[in-house]
Amino acid sequence: MGSDMDAVDDVLAQPLVRDELGSVVAMLCARFPERTPREIERLVNDSYQRLSENARIHAHLIPLTVNRCRRLLSGQASACSGRHVQL
Repeated sequence: MGSDMDAVDDVLAQPLVRDELGSVVAMLCARFPERTPREIERLVNDSYQRLSENARIHAHLIPLTVNRCRRLLSGQASACSGRHVQL
């Protein structure tokens, strides 16, 4: 399991992925000003990591991360699942 997490950390360290995730954070901060930038950054990084851990194809991880974070921040995920989502 450690090697899987190391691989995810390596991907997050790549400049292109880091820049794209930074753009996602900026977009979500503008859309959800009631949330702190740090909170959104943590959510984006955690979501990306969780999605990438089991992904065989990585081409669509950024859009999937955007969609997941947008749902979580807007409360749609908790309404759909019937559970409270803690960020």
